[in-house]
Amino acid sequence: MALLIKATDDKKILIKGTSIEVDSVYSRIETVSRADGSTMEVYLNYYASKEQFESNEPLAVDIEIKTIQIKDMTSEEEQGVNFGLSKAVEVFNGQGYEASEV
Repeated sequence: MALLIKATDDKKILIKGTSIEVDSVYSRIETVSRADGSTMEVYLNYYASKEQFESNEPLAVDIEIKTIQIKDMTSEEEQGVNFGLSKAVEVFNGQGYEASEV
């Protein structure tokens, strides 16, 4: 499961340690669902593209979101990759990026 995260006028994406801007990054997620049934974490890894992911070439960017903690899930919400992915999209869009599932 992956996200495409695009920079916006208000939220730029820079290669870490430089002033080089990139238009977007490809992010693969890993999820951990806790036994309590109401908590999970989403871990994010960033790449320049899907091809860079397939070549195992991560990209260090200035995006501060590395882990998303999801707590107090309701009984209607089901722990899992799809739920974690949709929450990640919400978090990035809420931070000013333009994120979508890919």
